[in-house]
Amino acid sequence: MKRIGFSIAVAALFCVPAAAMHYDVQVGIRPDARRLDATVIIRDPVSERFFLHKDFVIQSVIADGKPVAFHVDPAAKTTPFTPEAVTIVTEARGAKVLEVRYGGSMVKPIGTIEMPINNIAPEQTELAIYSSWFPIFSLTEKYTFKLTAALPQNLSTFANGKLVAQSTAQGRTTTVWTSVQPVSDMALLALPGIKRSKAGSPPVEIAYRDLPEDAAAKLRDGEAEAQKRLSALYGTPQAKTGLEIVFTPRPGMWYSRLPLMVISEVYASNDFKKESGEAQVFHNVSHELAHHWWTIATAGTFDDWINEGLAEYSALRLTQERYGEAAVKPVLAQYREDAKNSKSNDVIAETAHESADRYLNLYEKASLMFFAAREKFGDQALDAFLRDFYGRYVGTSGANTAAFLELAQQQMGPEAAAFFKEELYRHPAAGAVAQKK
Repeated sequence: MKRIGFSIAVAALFCVPAAAMHYDVQVGIRPDARRLDATVIIRDPVSERFFLHKDFVIQSVIADGKPVAFHVDPAAKTTPFTPEAVTIVTEARGAKVLEVRYGGSMVKPIGTIEMPINNIAPEQTELAIYSSWFPIFSLTEKYTFKLTAALPQNLSTFANGKLVAQSTAQGRTTTVWTSVQPVSDMALLALPGIKRSKAGSPPVEIAYRDLPEDAAAKLRDGEAEAQKRLSALYGTPQAKTGLEIVFTPRPGMWYSRLPLMVISEVYASNDFKKESGEAQVFHNVSHELAHHWWTIATAGTFDDWINEGLAEYSALRLTQERYGEAAVKPVLAQYREDAKNSKSNDVIAETAHESADRYLNLYEKASLMFFAAREKFGDQALDAFLRDFYGRYVGTSGANTAAFLELAQQQMGPEAAAFFKEELYRHPAAGAVAQKK
């Protein structure tokens, strides 16, 4: 996830060992009323407890065909990823099939009024884990899904799955989506006035409303080439069906849910007006693209630097190759300047989600570390190491700092392992490689 403005920090919400859990979601949404109504059937639920948006009213919970009691646990804490959620406790322990019927209005957007990350409104219906719009048992538990969504027919609908059916009747369009791989989030967007453009193989489709058409086409082609380049560097991406890049009409953060990428059209439109705007937008979108590879560690843990640092390094390298050294030099210079102003004494490899230096350490310092390693040890050695590292943990969330250092020792030698260890555990007060010009 690339932090743009307001940020609920999420990196990889979709990469843990596969589970048997399956969701069958049927949802009807009325953006004019800011309301959704849903029936969700979960096969092999992993718990009798789940998160759900606090403004939704549960009509029933049925476990293995029998109604069961449920209540809100007022003492349970929510997570940074689900700020408007409450914890629902059911008497369904050990159930094989759980059915939850609920509905309600999302009276305010998730995020802020100025930066509505998730929202139900005529101009922007955008739902993901942040809004707790479906029962969530775990932020990292993997599952498959079938999602059936009914919305007004004037809206274009997108989800992080494969579109398998679509029909329109009585002014509403129903789309049916199935997951292309196990996931840990279901993202659903419905936007008015959308233009679409597709190219490449695997295909890259870009969906937007207000971007200049020539800029959108160049970005589409650039990301198609970037996809090929990252595949050559690191191997086959986790999502093999191509990319869907959707520009949503709001400011705020950008995020990736394989094979969907959600981008702020407000920020992208403003960036395109700048002298270096084309390269800047390419850099930011490429960070989300790179998460199709770099989502191999568990989000919200000390190991999250692997996801974000490598995604940012990959994005900057792609930008450097496409637009030249001049496009990334000021970015790296700013990162070095930022590193002089750490707000904490946290090291890269021990930065908690709540750290004031989370973005600095995981995105900026970590990517600078990889650029320094590239200069010190060469592209060939670093690329081979990262390709092997990705290959060992693709499809899992098992990558961690200890495994990274161990493989660096095996693949690149003791000098490289010592280099990475020093930088990952260097306290800001000691000065960092990021500060070296």
